[in-house]
Amino acid sequence: MQIERETFSVPRWLLPIILVAALIQGALYTWLMPPWQHYDEPGHFEYVWLVARHNRLPQAGEVDAEMRRAMVASMIGHGFYDGLGYLPDLTVQDEPLSIGWTQLDEPPLYYLLASLPVRLVLTQNIDVQLYAARLASILLYVISILAAYGAVSEVVSAPNPLRWLVPITLVFLPGYADLMTAVNNDVAAIAGFSLFIWAGTRVICRGLSLLNGLGLVLAATFCGLSKETAYLAVPLGVLALVLAISRGKKWQVGLWGLGAVAVLAAVIAAMGWGDAAKWYRGTDQPSGTQALRSDAPLGKHAFGLDVLPSTASFVQLAQLVSPDDLADLQGKPVTLGAWMWADVPGQYTFPVLRATHQDQSISQMEQHAVSLSSEPTFYAFAASVPADTALLQVIVIARSGEDDAQGSLYLDGLVLAEGEYATSEAPAWESDSAVTGSWGGAAVVNVLRNASAERAGPYVRPWVDRLSARVMPDQGRASMGLYSLLDLDGTDWYYRSTAQTMLRTFWGLFGWGHVALLGSKPYRVLAAVTIAGALGALFIFFKSKPRTWQWNAMILWVVSLGLVWGVAVLRGTVYLFHWPFIPGARYAYPAIIPTIGMLCLGWVSILNLLAGWLKVPPKAWAILYVVMLLTLNGLAIASILGYYHS
Repeated sequence: MQIERETFSVPRWLLPIILVAALIQGALYTWLMPPWQHYDEPGHFEYVWLVARHNRLPQAGEVDAEMRRAMVASMIGHGFYDGLGYLPDLTVQDEPLSIGWTQLDEPPLYYLLASLPVRLVLTQNIDVQLYAARLASILLYVISILAAYGAVSEVVSAPNPLRWLVPITLVFLPGYADLMTAVNNDVAAIAGFSLFIWAGTRVICRGLSLLNGLGLVLAATFCGLSKETAYLAVPLGVLALVLAISRGKKWQVGLWGLGAVAVLAAVIAAMGWGDAAKWYRGTDQPSGTQALRSDAPLGKHAFGLDVLPSTASFVQLAQLVSPDDLADLQGKPVTLGAWMWADVPGQYTFPVLRATHQDQSISQMEQHAVSLSSEPTFYAFAASVPADTALLQVIVIARSGEDDAQGSLYLDGLVLAEGEYATSEAPAWESDSAVTGSWGGAAVVNVLRNASAERAGPYVRPWVDRLSARVMPDQGRASMGLYSLLDLDGTDWYYRSTAQTMLRTFWGLFGWGHVALLGSKPYRVLAAVTIAGALGALFIFFKSKPRTWQWNAMILWVVSLGLVWGVAVLRGTVYLFHWPFIPGARYAYPAIIPTIGMLCLGWVSILNLLAGWLKVPPKAWAILYVVMLLTLNGLAIASILGYYHS
């Protein structure tokens, strides 16, 4: 397959047909999904309504009580609360009714756009106003498909089937159509990033000009005003300009080498070494949490933390108990112990067990104050693990009883074990790793990993976390992603669940993620189709001749795909010590063009191969592909109808 840009020669009727199909699909999904049955749609619509009603951006915390009453009444009427076990009381007058998460802290662009049709129907009932806001999303949906057509047309020749395959796949991808017809700023982020991919691809393939450069800047600005999931367009825009300027130049390879050195230097500046492995850092101290101590009761190292004043409450060090160990501890008594000492004697806070329950509420064992000197002393306390615990953590706060705290707190040989052990004596471990041993004459197995800090690992420097928290507040500490990847014993459940949820929501999981496709395990079939597409793309990519590809454009696509999906997968790691949040594909949809482009490339290669073996005319697989897309879309429609409209 030759992948190079040629003169635009696709039949003129093809693009209008695709766009009309998108409008029909958008209108269909707008009607299919009842009001408020999209992620956070009530909160997003409230933002849109306030902009339309007051002709300005709302203030933080601004609420219109009557509008909320009308919205909640509509939510009740459309069965929003069915199965939730409660109904809001519409007679409450002293405070506004709750509609879930507020969205008033989000960037304004989507809400300004969606408010335009709502302004025309402010005298109508709240349902009509919601559907008017969804019309703005449909327009952005169509724009994203146009951008896909344009971007693919820049990198493949006119007769290449990818020109129609990518945009028509987007039209009939159920999960995508569902999200892109919701009142949600994800829609603007996806449309904006799609325009960015088109603009970036165009400037790389055609060269930097005033028009191309302006298009790239406007697309990146659109992303910056949409949602943090599209913020990556800003640094990727710089990459696109560099790729455009260096394309075809003899010094391009040297520039790539310089870029690799710059990336390596940035990683070195952002990373440090010397944290205790398998433990999550929450401290802002510049030094590592592993301290070399000659007075360590076990081995040569201990945990070392800067002491916080009595008013401090944030967690400095934490570890997730692995799911297998948690299953053995649920509903049972446990004992938590540690060697502790400090270079400034005084009262300090003992480590705490914190449980996140299946209803996402959080409880923790009683906090104990211990009196420490400069000599290591062993303390232990009994506790119990609630039977409905979904996540269990051991958290450490080096908190002093003094407001003018200073110095360092040291811990060694942390232990969490099932059962009640003698708290007046320390365990006798078989090795410095403190895994197995005896405690008060009874055998003991420690469920904590690297309990004596003998193993070191990397950490993200505090300034990186502070910067990431300012740029992307919802993402929190960027370091959590790294620590979770280095602690798969404790987080493999998260990555398995995320992969499953990403796959299902990518293809189609509707409502608030509770309406699945009908049939006998359809997602297993879709998983096989996805893997086949990815493997087929890799095969044809590496099989192609060097001059086949627009390499600079492909670099932008591959980097965008990797970064957007990577950030999306890691998104839930910032909540690991609060409640299990498993991200869906909507957070990765901004990279929908390179994602579908890759999959379609793989599917085309496989279908071409099968057509050759079976001696089927080339157009036959194209018809088969469209039939399969329509079948999937029909299954999705039947699933939604069966759930909401039966």
